[in-house]
Amino acid sequence: MHKELSVTEVAQAYERQMSLAAVAKHVQVLEHAGLIHKRRAGKQQFIAPSPPALKSASKYLEGYRKLWEEKLDRLDAFLKNSK
Repeated sequence: MHKELSVTEVAQAYERQMSLAAVAKHVQVLEHAGLIHKRRAGKQQFIAPSPPALKSASKYLEGYRKLWEEKLDRLDAFLKNSK
């Protein structure tokens, strides 16, 4: 099992880039996508990753990574040849 973190703990890691409200919105999107699980304990909310969902998403995105690497390699070759 992966460690649970409070939303506040996650927000502290991004305190210079994002507000607590922005982190909470991102958490909501990840939860809606099924990539994380959220539970409440009093006023605090704790989140933990959903490994099966993350594995599935990673597998899906892998095909797109290969596609974009090929496209970017062709673009790179074109730009080098056009100099």
